[in-house]
Amino acid sequence: MFGQKTNAIVKAAMAAAAGLMALSGAALAQDKGLGIELNTTLPADGACALLFVLDNQTKADFAAFHLDASVYDKDKKIAGFYRLGFAEILGGAKSTVQFQLAGLDCEEISAVTVNPGPPGDCTTKDAGDAAACEAAPSITAGPGLGFEVQ
Repeated sequence: MFGQKTNAIVKAAMAAAAGLMALSGAALAQDKGLGIELNTTLPADGACALLFVLDNQTKADFAAFHLDASVYDKDKKIAGFYRLGFAEILGGAKSTVQFQLAGLDCEEISAVTVNPGPPGDCTTKDAGDAAACEAAPSITAGPGLGFEVQ
């Protein structure tokens, strides 16, 4: 009798473990979204270059994607408003993109606010992936950037 109870408990535990493994596998298979990191800035011929690292952890290939960026100077005043247009962003891939902001001194930046553009500013190559445009991207600052990214 003790042996049958032990077998039943072991079988139940194995079934529960298999169920948890299946659930965690399904969770890992889910899209984690689009990660956008403002990695660094570089002075560039009377401009400031913003370098972004894009980590598209979705299956969707973006045909176009825009961000709106407000750049603040050391006095916390808006130094400029920029519409940043990203061309093709492939699903499941990392890439880097650089934008040169004319007339802006990198040393004068105190903060950057970054928001997704209007809904029509995001398109995917496959219409079936359009829901990827509805998810808000994760926007972060690179290590040691020296100013705030919101």
